[in-house]
Amino acid sequence: MLNRNSLIVPLFSLCAGVCLAQQPTVSTPQTQQPAATSSASAPAQQPADAAAPATQSNSQTSVPSSAGELSLDYVLGPDDALVIHAYEMEDEIPEHPVLVERDGTIPLPVLGRVKAEGLTVQQLQESISDKLKRYVRAPRVSIVIVRFRSEPVFVEGAFRAPGIYQVEQHKTLLDLITAIGLQPDASHKIKITRRLEYGAIPLASAVQQPGAKTTTAEIDISSVKEGTNPVGNLDLKPYDVISAKQAEMIYVLGDVNKSGPLEVGEHESLSVLQVLSMSGGLDQQASLEKVVVLRPNLDVNKKTKIPVNVKRILATTDEDFALRPNDILYVPRKSGVGPVLEKAALIALPMIPTFLYLFLR
Repeated sequence: MLNRNSLIVPLFSLCAGVCLAQQPTVSTPQTQQPAATSSASAPAQQPADAAAPATQSNSQTSVPSSAGELSLDYVLGPDDALVIHAYEMEDEIPEHPVLVERDGTIPLPVLGRVKAEGLTVQQLQESISDKLKRYVRAPRVSIVIVRFRSEPVFVEGAFRAPGIYQVEQHKTLLDLITAIGLQPDASHKIKITRRLEYGAIPLASAVQQPGAKTTTAEIDISSVKEGTNPVGNLDLKPYDVISAKQAEMIYVLGDVNKSGPLEVGEHESLSVLQVLSMSGGLDQQASLEKVVVLRPNLDVNKKTKIPVNVKRILATTDEDFALRPNDILYVPRKSGVGPVLEKAALIALPMIPTFLYLFLR
């Protein structure tokens, strides 16, 4: 066993205190919250000032209710502040906050400098335990993070790289989304959930469920990007949970000016006339009486064919038909002599000079 009197514990404690005093303080939330989950896959390379992921695990990660309860999968980096409890060696390694320094190491009495950067909390615990085996037969080590190098924000759903991200101070929602990116079929509606100890979300649309200790709000990120909704570009707070869903679409095919998918958005449904208007209207040869809606039928794994007479809807004889997400609206072309003759003429006209040449010979 080491000579405890030979350790310069007071000097180490003073140095650690001075180092921490030079860093901005971060309040630690104390309230408990039901765990949320998010997939924590590693994102592609980001710009230097972009948010950096805090974990590279593909498993689901629980959102911690306090700093000390952060997942053992958290990847350590410079400026993280730790308290290390080495059982049976409390005197040699006192429980004082210690910083992960710029070189990626932490200074510990007895052990000297120990690599921490790039290791998870659990990996660092195992590394320190292994090093202490030369002094203790069965060392036990626990680590608590008392301050993060920035603040964790949880990103889930239809993002290109969902996961836990470390976001520097004064980063906004648009900063984060620009750095990570949304999937091509993601909805433009972004949901953000915030703990009450960091204040309610400062939007009129924010709601608090009875008994919940969070507020939630949906933000149209398209309007934020276009600058028409600047208040929606919220400053991010610690432990914010940001989620995006797959967009719900209605598909338009056939004789319309602009075919393709249309996002339902905040509506439960869109009417046939609304969808046709959003598609730029009908072509002159569209058959208004024979429009068809193909609707998914989950019971038989097929689509149900629903005839819709747009001519009668326009005449207010029939009510407008409500389209649901994943419906396909198909507008056929008129059948008849006119279109047939038109196609025949287009084929025949180029052949007339050749025919006359052969006939006059």
